[in-house]
Amino acid sequence: MSEYKKMKNTINDEDRYYSYTFDKALSILNALPVDPEVLKLNKTITMDTVAYDLCPSFTYLVNNKVSPVAKNLKKFLSYPPNRNRYYDELNNIGKLDAFPSDMKKQKLLAEGDIYLAMDDEYEISKLEFIEERKMDYNGQRQRFFIFKVYYSEDTYFGMAGPYPLNDNNLISRGTKTGINYKEYSSKSVAEHINDLLEQDK
Repeated sequence: MSEYKKMKNTINDEDRYYSYTFDKALSILNALPVDPEVLKLNKTITMDTVAYDLCPSFTYLVNNKVSPVAKNLKKFLSYPPNRNRYYDELNNIGKLDAFPSDMKKQKLLAEGDIYLAMDDEYEISKLEFIEERKMDYNGQRQRFFIFKVYYSEDTYFGMAGPYPLNDNNLISRGTKTGINYKEYSSKSVAEHINDLLEQDK
């Protein structure tokens, strides 16, 4: 605990956000046997407002029957891609019941899916939901979520999916989720969709 506090006080926020050392230390910490001090430190880490990936600490707590502080988890999940990472981690340990019920909506995971599909050199400044569209894909009726993706002065077309028709079977990563890096207004929605569906065929 003292080493973590020392790191917070001596490393500037940007370096800590991208810190490989922090990520490595977190991996080692969560490989340790369950211990009150390990649980306490993970709980403290979930309150960190700068570190990039708090998912391992939230997952560690849940896996050891410790409920995360609700306001910390809510803040963490307010950033869309964190929802997908957390959902996947809970799914891997068979603890999906711990995923917040108000977040169990395919649209919310679709937002995170778009963020995760964005190329690394781009950073989404705003994501605008346009519509949910049901389409036949691979011989099945499935749904896709259409977004306008804002990056700096540009707007791109984003599509997440395919997903089942209801929220009973959530999927965190759609196989055709992607960004069409052409100005949103340059094509119709149908043309953008066709571009993305044709990719990687």
